[in-house]
Amino acid sequence: MPLKTTKILILSLFYLFASKLAAQDIPTFTQFFTNPYMYNPAYAGLEGRSTFVLTHRRQWIGIDDAPVTTNFLYHTALKFGVNLGANITQDEAGIFKTTSGLLTFGYTVGLGWNHFISFGISGGSAFNNLDLSEGVNLNDPVVLAGVLKNSISLAGNAGIAYHISNFNIGFVLPKLFKTATYSTTDFDKGEFDALSNFNVTADYMIYFADGQNALEPYFLYRSYQGIPTQFEGGTIFHYQDVFWLGGGYRQDFGYMGLLGLKLNNGLSIGYAFEYPATSVSGINLTSHEIQISFLIGDPIPRKENYSTFFDNTMRIKPFKPVKEEPDKESRPRFKHEFDD
Repeated sequence: MPLKTTKILILSLFYLFASKLAAQDIPTFTQFFTNPYMYNPAYAGLEGRSTFVLTHRRQWIGIDDAPVTTNFLYHTALKFGVNLGANITQDEAGIFKTTSGLLTFGYTVGLGWNHFISFGISGGSAFNNLDLSEGVNLNDPVVLAGVLKNSISLAGNAGIAYHISNFNIGFVLPKLFKTATYSTTDFDKGEFDALSNFNVTADYMIYFADGQNALEPYFLYRSYQGIPTQFEGGTIFHYQDVFWLGGGYRQDFGYMGLLGLKLNNGLSIGYAFEYPATSVSGINLTSHEIQISFLIGDPIPRKENYSTFFDNTMRIKPFKPVKEEPDKESRPRFKHEFDD
């Protein structure tokens, strides 16, 4: 099959798949585990301080107009268990472009020492655009059936996360409203349809070498209406509080490799790539992803005993297992457990 014909076939299949996937209002990222707020609003405020994360992903290098996704998020923890966040994502593939923005409200409830449950809900809009510069016929019912060049739709998600000791599990409803990916109306408010799609994530930290190093297996399960279910799993090796290295597998896509470095002053840089399990002769289908994270300020007291992916000084340097639950006066777990 000629190379040009092969590319056209691949892109045609991609557009059919992407139109379904984009409707879920949740892009696919390899480094979601570094900051799970990217997927689940219940993880807003996880770091206990202002957190900025920028992620840029280029998929299927070597194919023109292949997907490019950029995500910027900010979240922080406030007093009395309240968490806030903002999540902006831009997806672009060929003539399709969607920019979505979500604002998040979250709340954390303490259940004991290093034991809590968090809730989060987000709401916002998705702005859809079609680039007609390539002469696409919007009147062709087989292609786009007269959809508008620009349209707006409601977007939202909700989630819950449970943490105990070194184990985390999260459940998220990624799409609260059923809307069309590209609409024939200016504003598509859709209908409330929260239970048709869901994600489940889980991870566990295993420490060794007197707590100086750790292995973190993680798992993600996706169930989207109209798309086959998908699982993803991998393991991350943490070397002290300096860098991480790992790999994994995403069902029906292929293998993943990743690495990252923690710099001073709250700055972290991560890189990930994906290599497909199957290939097309003469075409590079690998994907690349870069992530930059920046933490500002000191964690508020309610987070001081829980170490996250970026700030694990409590659990790795130094490693001192807690034998007894400290009293609230000496080390309060949550800000709302003591008076200002």
